[in-house]
Amino acid sequence: RESIRYLVQHGMVDVLVTTAGGVEEDLIKCLAPTFIGDFHLRGRDLRQNGINRCG
Repeated sequence: RESIRYLVQHGMVDVLVTTAGGVEEDLIKCLAPTFIGDFHLRGRDLRQNGINRCG
């Protein structure tokens, strides 16, 4: 995870292609803080507050 983050932050990557949801989620967790929420929170309310779901 740290290797991918380093390469992206230092402009060494033009395109990132993933083939599994786990890799995509790892990338998301590297680029910004993540929070554990409640499954029952409404997506509309989250988006209005600038929060997106992953997983």
